[in-house]
Amino acid sequence: MLFYTAERIKSVNFMLKRYPEIAEKITAMMADMPPEKRLPGSAVLAERFGVNQRTVMKAFHLLAEKNLVAIRGTKGIFPVRKREPERKHSGIIAIVGVSSNTELASFIRKKLASSEFHPVFLDFAPEVFEENPAFVLNFPVDGFLFRFSRNFNLRIEKHLSNIHMPFVLLNPHDQEEFADSSMNDFQNGWKMLLEHLVKQGCRQIAFVDKKSAPGYENYEEHIQHIFSEQLGHRLFGGKCFFIDCDNESAELFNIFVDKLLKLENPPDAIVTGNGYFATFLLYKFPEPRHFHIGASWDNNRLPPSNLLCAFHDNYDRANWALDQLILRISGDSRPLEHHVSPVRLQIPDNNKNQVLN
Repeated sequence: MLFYTAERIKSVNFMLKRYPEIAEKITAMMADMPPEKRLPGSAVLAERFGVNQRTVMKAFHLLAEKNLVAIRGTKGIFPVRKREPERKHSGIIAIVGVSSNTELASFIRKKLASSEFHPVFLDFAPEVFEENPAFVLNFPVDGFLFRFSRNFNLRIEKHLSNIHMPFVLLNPHDQEEFADSSMNDFQNGWKMLLEHLVKQGCRQIAFVDKKSAPGYENYEEHIQHIFSEQLGHRLFGGKCFFIDCDNESAELFNIFVDKLLKLENPPDAIVTGNGYFATFLLYKFPEPRHFHIGASWDNNRLPPSNLLCAFHDNYDRANWALDQLILRISGDSRPLEHHVSPVRLQIPDNNKNQVLN
């Protein structure tokens, strides 16, 4: 027969009373464990926490009553992973920044007609979102397509972390965490354009654009990397040229291009990322000319038909955005680099020796 001293009984009772504390420690430990991994046995945990195995088992049973662990006999004890309740879909997608009576709205309706969703157009002044973001964020919808201007989106980015549902933001600032139809295809468009010019026999290709605005410093770095990697020794001057001017005062751009073309060995092509400058070049140097003009056209309007350019229009953007939004609503979790928007290469009739898709 075993006899316990008063001190021994007091010690055992004290350890047994610690089981709620041990249960909390086990719960904290489970948070860092991979799914379906068996918990350590009672002997291991008793030694780790400085208690006896009975205390650990009482802690396990307490957690089992709370449905936090499953005791599976000889197989061991496993964490119970709570499933998030499935969110019921409303079948509504909010289109913010598009008027309901426009051609683009008609396109969106037709696009969604074959899906389980229908659009609700929230066409209000962008300031409404900035002054009262809850007005938008509390709408009972399955997802948002935001189509505000680029500059306005710079100001609403701070509110996007409060959106607990899928969204696609068009024309945002160059931030990696937000998907965007104009930035994701940035490199693809230039690649298509430059490949075409090389196949046309261009040996020296010059890039000229205005200096990037504050907040867009990475633009110059991106362009330099793309052109150096794509063209190598064909990049005129070994670098991209950025002029300190704007669309309203393009005189410096004009002077710079004139100097390029008066060189003993001028470039075979001049390309730019600025639609205004590209249009200016087309006007100043009509066909026939001895050099190519090319551009990346990122504008809501279609490019001039005689401009060699990589572009996408309003309908390309909307089609891409809705496809990605529906994917995200359905639980698609692929990295953003898989969400690449469409980009097309427009080749003028007088430049169609090579046709690219």
